Amino acid sequence: MNRKDSKRKSHQECPEKIGGRGRARQARRHKTCPSPREISKVMASMALGVLNEGGCSEDELLEKCIQSFELKYKEATGNTQELRRLQICHLVRYWLTQHPETVHQEPQLEEVIGRFWATVEQEGNSAQRILGDFSNLLSPGGPGPPPPVSSPGLGKKRKVSLLFDHLETGELAEHLTYLEFRSFQAITVMVLSRPGPAQRAQVLEKFIHVAQRLHQLQNFNTLMAVTGGLCHSAISRLKDSHAHLSPDSTKALLELTELLASRNNYACYRRTWAGCTGFRLPLLGVHLKDLVSLHEAHPDRLPDGRLHLLKLNSLYLRLQELAALQRQQPPCSANEDLLHLLTLSLDLFYTEDKIYELSYLREPRYPKSLPHSPFKTHLVVEWAPGVTPKPDRVTLGQHVEKLVESVFKNYDPEGRGTISQEDFERLSGNFPFACHGLHPPLRQGSGSFSRAEVTEYLLQASAICSKLGLDFLHAFQEVNFRKPAFCVSCSGFTVGCVATNTAETK
Repeated sequence: MNRKDSKRKSHQECPEKIGGRGRARQARRHKTCPSPREISKVMASMALGVLNEGGCSEDELLEKCIQSFELKYKEATGNTQELRRLQICHLVRYWLTQHPETVHQEPQLEEVIGRFWATVEQEGNSAQRILGDFSNLLSPGGPGPPPPVSSPGLGKKRKVSLLFDHLETGELAEHLTYLEFRSFQAITVMVLSRPGPAQRAQVLEKFIHVAQRLHQLQNFNTLMAVTGGLCHSAISRLKDSHAHLSPDSTKALLELTELLASRNNYACYRRTWAGCTGFRLPLLGVHLKDLVSLHEAHPDRLPDGRLHLLKLNSLYLRLQELAALQRQQPPCSANEDLLHLLTLSLDLFYTEDKIYELSYLREPRYPKSLPHSPFKTHLVVEWAPGVTPKPDRVTLGQHVEKLVESVFKNYDPEGRGTISQEDFERLSGNFPFACHGLHPPLRQGSGSFSRAEVTEYLLQASAICSKLGLDFLHAFQEVNFRKPAFCVSCSGFTVGCVATNTAETK
């Protein structure tokens, strides 16, 4: 028998494969162990017993719950009625101890259970009244929140730098994991706060290492937040900043993005999560999506009116997993001062529009189309020709304060708080009211002018020009002259060849 005949015979012996290439093959398990979720699902279906056909009524479900205590407590009494009452008491007690939140959410249910335990106290026997001692769980506060996690690092006295540039990536990742139990804010603005591409690349690279450490800590929820901030469109468009990243950092970011990608219903994340043990924080959005999809895909009751047990069991298994994760403890300690710093620094109230404005400010949309020109400082106030300033002293004072601040920043780099009379005359000659003869007063001695004196002079001169209705004599315009030029208003000689700031002399 040749290979073709053998292959044809094997196809004839396997009738399940006759569907052709287009038909999906049946899922088969081959030399693999079942996952913990599959084992739990099978055990739960086995525990349902006669109800595992997929549906039951409320009475059948209640009877099954009551009978689940029969084997353990059947020797409590010989009276069948007393045995059933004891089973009911055990069922209610188990419900209150394991799921107290369901009772506290329904005030009417809480009142009914309170009356139930009062009846047990009056008419029940000693075994039933002992179970009623757990009725204190009906207090509004319930059993109360778990005790605060003690941090071993808080008892040790050591110096911790609160500067972002001095923090180690591992320490920052552990503190972000600790903060995940409360809240976490985006990191996009932290990257955009750096002015230069190289500086922004340093922040990006640091947070990539933080994301790698979060992956080691199995903190997928914070990992998604950090990776989402690094992959935000306002950050992804910063080509100059990403050009400064090392190849290893770029590769690591791509791997983390692939891990958390939504392709195939988060298949990569689900495979990684299935293999995690110990402390772990899930990607809550994915698990909540599963709960919503399961709740919407199947009805609560079957067409005949019975409860949909398969749906309830599936919801229970997923909620039980999330509830177990809430009872775990963080694997790392935390410094309270550093926690407060991160809480304040991450609490940034920026809208999406503000973030994009900051992103376009750092790297314009079309930087190559702009002409190359040397950097120049912008004037604080631009004097528009033909516009007479209004006598609004508050608004005028704000402009003058900004102007004086800019003047002393350039003319007083040593920070003495004064400028020379020569600088003052050069400064005052550039303003419109100086052309009308409002010259600065003559000074005696050193001839220096303080900040308050310059402010008072500018306010007084502006007020006089406003009351007199004096207009501009010059039309100021930024022009680079290749040859000497004269002012058309006063015939003054303009000084400055190929300069960004021009000065006019008479």
